Amino acid sequence: MATRRSGSSDVRQVATETVALLQPLANRRGCTIALSARAPAVAAVDVGQIRQVLTNLLMNAIQAMTEGGAIRVSVDVAPDASPPPHVKPARGWIAIHVRDEGPGIAPEILAHVFDPFFTTKDVGEGTGLGLSIAFGIVRDLGGWIDVHSRIGRGAELVVHLPQAGAA
Repeated sequence: MATRRSGSSDVRQVATETVALLQPLANRRGCTIALSARAPAVAAVDVGQIRQVLTNLLMNAIQAMTEGGAIRVSVDVAPDASPPPHVKPARGWIAIHVRDEGPGIAPEILAHVFDPFFTTKDVGEGTGLGLSIAFGIVRDLGGWIDVHSRIGRGAELVVHLPQAGAA
């Protein structure tokens, strides 16, 4: 496990550790998690916070795929990322993609996925705080999360973080 708690951290390493931690649970639910992390992806982050963000995104993906399936996680530099107006521009971005093969997110639900206590899960399956917490952490780190979904084809959440030294 990573020992560095804050400062510049390789997001690839955090993703590798988080995937390894959650793979046994994914396997029990009939899911696989594949990680692709090619380029150096160093961001000024707290390792524990990024681990929490990734854990929340991966748990949602695992739970969404009630029939099993593949989750694809990729970490890369995103030079063409275009931040929304409320995000302070940076000279470079890291993108963490989490894609699942679940049912997708209905358009009327997309607007609420980051709302605290909003959940579509059964009682006992979730609190509705995972994505809200992830959103807050990423916002506090100077980034944002994009959500893409196609009904019947899965969902993709993309976390954008400023590269170390790029703010």
